[in-house]
Amino acid sequence: MNAADYLVIAAIIISAIVGAARGFLRESIAIGAWLIGLLRGFVLLGVFVILGQLLRLQGEHWWRGSLLMPYGESIANGLRTIVGEERVRYSRSEEHLRV
Repeated sequence: MNAADYLVIAAIIISAIVGAARGFLRESIAIGAWLIGLLRGFVLLGVFVILGQLLRLQGEHWWRGSLLMPYGESIANGLRTIVGEERVRYSRSEEHLRV
């Protein structure tokens, strides 16, 4: 075997390593994008539940009968904890001042 043969073998091994790393990164990015999309869906569900509660839809039959509401309400409560109830109260009092 001469030097050219070693270069060809080294190039094949390096390209295999680079291809494997590229495939791993592509899969990692796809999983990360999937997780971000899932998190965004949860946040939107929580925001819609908060808006429904502000519109006093809890008394509606379809609202009470929804199978997704227990999950949505827990997500909404989590969002309220993250944002802080004081901010929600402040924005409500601010709305009364604007009217």
